Amino acid sequence: MSRIVVLIGVAFASAGCFSATIHLAEAPVASRSPVVDGSFHFNLLDLIEISDPIDLNAACAGRQPLAIEEGLGPLGALFNLVVGNTIPIVTAMNSSVICEAP
Repeated sequence: MSRIVVLIGVAFASAGCFSATIHLAEAPVASRSPVVDGSFHFNLLDLIEISDPIDLNAACAGRQPLAIEEGLGPLGALFNLVVGNTIPIVTAMNSSVICEAP
């Protein structure tokens, strides 16, 4: 039992260790998309997308997409910890889309 608690603690402690922001455009005011905010994005061997691509137009509801944020949140870290022991070639990232403010 204590081993599981330690593993969960390591998963939460390592959350946020990786993040990347892909800037698409600049705007003075921005807001997070309510459609794609922290959703899971799955990769095979950390190179090949196995999730559907993010539809930026649908995520921003007609507004201009400004950035895509990819990071490893607590749930993604926990998923990688659990699934990484059984299927070590699949990883999850958390994706968010930043849109032009309405």
